[in-house]
Amino acid sequence: MFARSPRRLAAVLLASTVAVGVSLPVPAIAAPTDLADPSGGALDWIAGELDADGGYLTTSYQGDPNVQSFDDWGLTIDAILALAAVGRGDSDEAVDATGLVEANVDTYVTGGFDPTERYAGALAKALLMAQIQGGDPTDFGGLDLVEELLDRLQTA
Repeated sequence: MFARSPRRLAAVLLASTVAVGVSLPVPAIAAPTDLADPSGGALDWIAGELDADGGYLTTSYQGDPNVQSFDDWGLTIDAILALAAVGRGDSDEAVDATGLVEANVDTYVTGGFDPTERYAGALAKALLMAQIQGGDPTDFGGLDLVEELLDRLQTA
C-alpha cells in the first residue's frame, strides 16, 4: 500500500540507497610517504630508462617491420625537462642525456631528413632545454638555436 505507484517506489528505493550509502564507512586513503618528492618513483624510472638506453630514449614501431626503433631526441628532451622540473637536472642521467642531445641536435631539428630544413617546434624545445640545463643556446651542438628560431618568425 505504501509504494503502489512506480514514482513512490523509485523515491523509496532512492532514499534507502542514499541512506545506506551515507552510513557506510569510507576507507582511508593512504598519504604519500614522501611528500617532498611525490613524483620520485616516476622520475627514478625515467632516469633508469635513460641509463638503460645508453643515455637517451628510443621509440619503436611494432607494426612496421621496416622500422624497428629510432633515437627519439624529442622524447629524450621531455625526460630531461621532467627531471629538471623537480630539481634533478644536474643528475648524471640528465647531464649525460643533455650532452647526447647537443651532439645530435642537428638531426633533431631537421627531423633527420633534409639537413637544410629546420622545424620551429624542435628548435624551441631544444632551446628551452639548453637554457634550463645551463647550455649556450646560441652555440648548442654547433647551432645558434635562438637565431634559427627567429629566422622562422613570420611577421605577416
